[in-house]
Amino acid sequence: MPKPVTIGERVFGTQKSAMDEARRVRDRYADGQMVTGDDVDFLMDLLYLHSEAADKIGSGVAGFSVDRDHVYRTTRCFFVHRTDGSSTDFSFENCIKGANARR
Repeated sequence: MPKPVTIGERVFGTQKSAMDEARRVRDRYADGQMVTGDDVDFLMDLLYLHSEAADKIGSGVAGFSVDRDHVYRTTRCFFVHRTDGSSTDFSFENCIKGANARR
């Protein structure tokens, strides 16, 4: 039986459908572009599900963007920009599927 995933007020029937929505949000933006509108609310709700949410949020969230990871530059991911001017990437897979020792 598929496991439903709740992100904020949205309920997805499966992890796959939640992952697909996160990808759709990511793919709406060009590299380096700030996330806008309802997508910001979705990402905030998503970030709260991250296994290291408190560390990722830090001083508070000023906004989100999409870009390539800073190490390998191959994977497109979300970045959270904090109110103190710092930023870090976060894995929507971690948010939806939970932490994994391989990640």
